[in-house]
Amino acid sequence: MWPAVEWILYPRSQHERPRGYGRDFEAAIRNRKDYVEGPLEDVLGGVDYVTKQFGIPKSRLALAGFSYGGILTAYAASNVHAFRAAMSMEGVVDFYSRALLEYGGPNQRAADANMGYGNPYDIGERARLLSQSPLSSIDGLQTPVLLECGESSLGPTDCLKFFRTGNSRGSAPVELAIYPRTGHRILEPALRLDSAKRQVEWLRKWIPTSPLDTEDEDCQWLQ
Repeated sequence: MWPAVEWILYPRSQHERPRGYGRDFEAAIRNRKDYVEGPLEDVLGGVDYVTKQFGIPKSRLALAGFSYGGILTAYAASNVHAFRAAMSMEGVVDFYSRALLEYGGPNQRAADANMGYGNPYDIGERARLLSQSPLSSIDGLQTPVLLECGESSLGPTDCLKFFRTGNSRGSAPVELAIYPRTGHRILEPALRLDSAKRQVEWLRKWIPTSPLDTEDEDCQWLQ
């Protein structure tokens, strides 16, 4: 959760994979092999509910996600226009390349269990992996995206792809921060502080403070 006065965040997936939402949720995704479209509909349904329930202006919404949530965030940035800003941390954006990397390796079973990559050499599986990858729809990018990843994780390759392709083909800016001495999670206090400040600045840049916001110092939280 964010101690934010000036914007409302609808965080998605602070867990590392779909199972963070329960076995039924994980099984439904795996059985359908739908890792982005269905879950994104779930996110948008939640957004619609909280904006109506609490009278929140949709013009002041941002989306953030880590790991699996980073995947959904990157996908949402190019496929829906419901958010003023997005922050994707450690998310895979090229499913096909990641499947090729994992296939036949020691992590293949875990990769299949977590993200259902399957056999990337199968024509049908290849088409599915390409179509669901956030990178495939980046031409539709209209939401500013902040990317964060650790230099020692598998994230930088995907982050660099999204950063370069988004800035050259999308209609919104993409900013990238790669943290040194960092794996899948930021552990060093100084780097965590830098990440927090960077994210606050990103939200303030794209969701400016209104006069009404400055009158109330209380934080408003949504989960």
